[in-house]
Amino acid sequence: TYTQIANTTGAFNSFGRVVINDAGNVIFEAGLDAGGGSGIFEGGDPVADKLLLLGESLQPGKIISVIQLGDINSSGQFTLLTSQFGGDRQVWMGTLPEPTALAIFALPMMAALRRRR
Repeated sequence: TYTQIANTTGAFNSFGRVVINDAGNVIFEAGLDAGGGSGIFEGGDPVADKLLLLGESLQPGKIISVIQLGDINSSGQFTLLTSQFGGDRQVWMGTLPEPTALAIFALPMMAALRRRR
């Protein structure tokens, strides 16, 4: 069985490193069509599933010029290597956002409604 996470027919134009953890969370590097640029994402929607984009900042006054995805663990924590303009390189740990309660309850309800039709 295969599940498509993202593709290049929409907002993405390229993909880099892809990682998955034991819980089935997938994160990946991708380039964007609109406005160029690239970042780290956790799904096919470049707005809702964005974790970090080039040009954003993890520290005041430090703009990210390079992002490299590391790994992800079973708790949803992931690692990144970044470079800021000016040459400062840093290693970061991030945590995937928790799914919202609406998404947790809405998906099973939508599936139940479809079965009734």
